[in-house]
Amino acid sequence: MMRRWCVLRFKTSQCPFGIQGCGEATDGRDAVSKDRDLKPDVIITDVTMPEMNGLQATPEIKKENPSIEILIFTQHDSNQIVREAQKAGGSGYLLNSQAHWLAAAVDVISQHKPFFQSKQL
Repeated sequence: MMRRWCVLRFKTSQCPFGIQGCGEATDGRDAVSKDRDLKPDVIITDVTMPEMNGLQATPEIKKENPSIEILIFTQHDSNQIVREAQKAGGSGYLLNSQAHWLAAAVDVISQHKPFFQSKQL
């Protein structure tokens, strides 16, 4: 199964919670390119991606779009990877197993506040 980046743009009148999808990318390099074209407010990505992983793509995206918020949404429950996500410029970290927090995480980081949640934290 190919993982995809979810690129979100906020349009409060468009859908519940004010979130509207504006694009997706098939790998980290494609996400960097899509960010340039789509100018989203939030990107949700995974650590494990082909071509360029999420931890490599995050600083590239932040370099071109410093105000963007990036949520790392992954299966990897590791304090070391959480620290790497923070160092890369990630705005938040959420485990796939805690997907019920996804809307809350997007809401928090869209307000430019951090959201880091892991079973080990």
